[in-house]
Amino acid sequence: MPKADVLKPTAPFSKHMDPDAHWRNSYIATLQGVFNAFDYGSHLPHWDEDPEQTEIVITGDAPVSYEVVSQKPHIIVLLGGFGYVGVAMDQLEEQTIAGATRKHADLIQGAMTINVLARFSDEARRFATLCMRSISYFRRHLQTAGGFHHIDSRLSCSQPLPPEGLVSGTGEQELTLVSVASPFYVADSWIAEEGGKAILESVAVRLSAVMYPLYDVNKVSKARQLFFSGRSVVYNPPQHDPIEIP
Repeated sequence: MPKADVLKPTAPFSKHMDPDAHWRNSYIATLQGVFNAFDYGSHLPHWDEDPEQTEIVITGDAPVSYEVVSQKPHIIVLLGGFGYVGVAMDQLEEQTIAGATRKHADLIQGAMTINVLARFSDEARRFATLCMRSISYFRRHLQTAGGFHHIDSRLSCSQPLPPEGLVSGTGEQELTLVSVASPFYVADSWIAEEGGKAILESVAVRLSAVMYPLYDVNKVSKARQLFFSGRSVVYNPPQHDPIEIP
C-alpha cells in the first residue's frame, strides 16, 4: 500500500517561509544602506533609523497617509506575484532506484516593485533612478543576503504617475509616483520520502468529515484503524455513493 510523502525542504527559500518579509526586507535593507551613506542636507536625502532624523522613509508598508508622505519622500518596497517556472517535468531532479526517495527542484520567478513617492516628478524620478542603479550595482550582495538564485539585470523604471492605492487621505494628486521593477529568481528544492502516516491519516479523516458528514463517528474511527493496518475500507452511507479510503 502506498505511503504518504514526507517533505523535507532543502533550499534557502524553505528556511524563510515568509517570503513577503524575507525577500522584501533584503531589498529594503539594501536601499536603506545606500541612502544612509549620504550626508544630511546633501543633494540626495539621508536615511536614518530615527524617524524624526531621517530625510527619507524607506519601508514595506502601504498605504501611507498623505500628511506623512507630503513632509518626506517615501520609498515603498512591495513584493508582487511569484510562482514556479516548471524547469522539469514533475520538478524531479533525482530519485533512488527503488523510487522511495525523490528530490525535486524548481525556480520561483517573481518581481519586487520599488515605489518612490515625492512632491515633484523630477525628484521622484531621480530617487527611482538611484534605486534602480543601486540594485544593479549591489545585486550580488543582495542575492546572497536574500537567498536569491538570480536578480535579473533587466530592471525598469516607470514614467511619473499618480500614486493611486499607495496614499490615503486628501491631496494625493499633488504627489508623484515612479516605480522600479526588479525581476528575480529563487531556487527551491525539497526531498520526498515514504512515510508520514500522521499526515495521511489527518487528511483522510478530515475529507470524510467534510465531504460525507453523514458518517457515523464510530465508523470513521474504525476506518482509521483499518486504513492503517493496510486494508481498504468501503462505506455505503445513505443517499451517497460508496467511498473508498485507499
